[in-house]
Amino acid sequence: MTYTTTEASPRRIGWATLAVAALFGLFFAYDLWEAIESAIEVPKLYAQLEAVGLPAGDVPWVLIVAGILVPPLAYGIAFVAGRRQGLVAKALIFFVGLVAVAALSMSINALAVAV
Repeated sequence: MTYTTTEASPRRIGWATLAVAALFGLFFAYDLWEAIESAIEVPKLYAQLEAVGLPAGDVPWVLIVAGILVPPLAYGIAFVAGRRQGLVAKALIFFVGLVAVAALSMSINALAVAV
């Protein structure tokens, strides 16, 4: 009697998967760039408001840092969640992650300006 073991061979990442990940990576990078820009510009806005004599309050650093952390975190979650899926499912997972990042980024920006 002969026994054969079937070991799961590591699944290789194809060029189409890398293309989808890279394409969505550019969109996630754009959101990250916008968050970094907000981290630079919002403190300047608060300083200008106080220079004119308007009450600006403290710079919402927690919201600014959260805005910077959300895009790479969401990209990583989408990448891991879609690693065993088909190409269309991966693209859909990245798209849902991108929509979530856009919604969270807009909410964080609105809160940062409103605080």
